[in-house]
Amino acid sequence: MGNLMNLSLPRLFELDELEVLHILRSSENDKMGILVASDFNNTTYKFIIRLYLVGKVDENYEVNKEIDAFMFRTQEEAVSFADELPLMTATDLLLCINKIK
Repeated sequence: MGNLMNLSLPRLFELDELEVLHILRSSENDKMGILVASDFNNTTYKFIIRLYLVGKVDENYEVNKEIDAFMFRTQEEAVSFADELPLMTATDLLLCINKIK
């Protein structure tokens, strides 16, 4: 896992005040990765972590699509989840995406 250089963010990130928390790159395929973003400033009721699929186009990485969004009661829970993402197994992540606890 590492930082993706030359990341092009869509205007949506600015409009929705999304903040990039982490950028995860696959050790198997350096042309793809996951961008982890939050919109803590844009919500008063829930803290949200959003996952986006990013892909390499020429020398830049671009957001392809949103994978999923996760809501948390507190900002601490949301940040903890985001920090644990690089350590999760694929199975754990699939269970989270399918809302199975």
